[in-house]
Amino acid sequence: MRHVYKVLPVLLIAALAGCSDSAPKENTQVAAKVNDQEITVHQLNLAIGAMGEKALNADKEALQTAVLNNMIIQTLMEQEAEKADLDREPYVMQAMEAAKRRVLASAYLQQIATISPSITEEDIKKYYAANTDLFANRKLFVYEQVTVESDIDNFEAVENKVRQTESLEDFTSWLQQKSIPYSLLTQAKTSENISQNLLKPLSTLDVGQVGFLTLDDGFVVIEVEDKQLQPVELEMAAPAIRQHLQKQQQTSQIQQTVSSLKSAALIEYSKGFEPETRNAAVEPSEPVTTEMPEASYIEKGLQGIE
Repeated sequence: MRHVYKVLPVLLIAALAGCSDSAPKENTQVAAKVNDQEITVHQLNLAIGAMGEKALNADKEALQTAVLNNMIIQTLMEQEAEKADLDREPYVMQAMEAAKRRVLASAYLQQIATISPSITEEDIKKYYAANTDLFANRKLFVYEQVTVESDIDNFEAVENKVRQTESLEDFTSWLQQKSIPYSLLTQAKTSENISQNLLKPLSTLDVGQVGFLTLDDGFVVIEVEDKQLQPVELEMAAPAIRQHLQKQQQTSQIQQTVSSLKSAALIEYSKGFEPETRNAAVEPSEPVTTEMPEASYIEKGLQGIE
């Protein structure tokens, strides 16, 4: 639904700058009328709901007034566009049809996602046992991190120096002598807050040891200053694991539904638009993007466990 209100932030700024009238506060089904065209309370609530967390953290009355003023401006523009027959312009009609497709597809996805997944206690135990770094072997890492980007002139010399480095202090001193730009951060993070590609080298390093990680755009050099075991018991981790597995199951259900719909449908491509056979099996579809990355989801679920 958020696509429908893509224009909201821009118009909201204009509304705040140019409109000072307060929205009606009466408890009616109509929030305002614009040249006899009604803006309903339901429409207003829908627009506010589309703003997500931003709406939850804002002053309710001020936000309602601002969004209503925004909708008034939109309605005025809509009325003028219809007077100019812009709603009959081909590009406008195509955009409206595209918006309709997105809204209906999103509504169908939401309907599928409301089906309650079945997660057993055994499923939770298996996930807990398979992810020891996040739970039973969860650790607090305190480390220094130096990042060097690959677009510097003498990157190869820096990379060779990294492989010989035993002290982060010596390495940063060498970078300074060579006038090579870098960033230095001191981090204190638990396992679930560290990306998987960095968690593995951190876990293998002892306190005082230096390691590095090569990336597409440079590399990261780390030195472990402290490492403490902070395990999370199954009982405490279970709610976060259940939510994560439910999300996985819902996403899988969406993927299966989309695959079934495509298999049952008659899809004919015009010449020049046929997908290559080797890519057909991995063709991306919009519903798949509803899945949240595992690390970030578990991180959110484990907040406050410490």
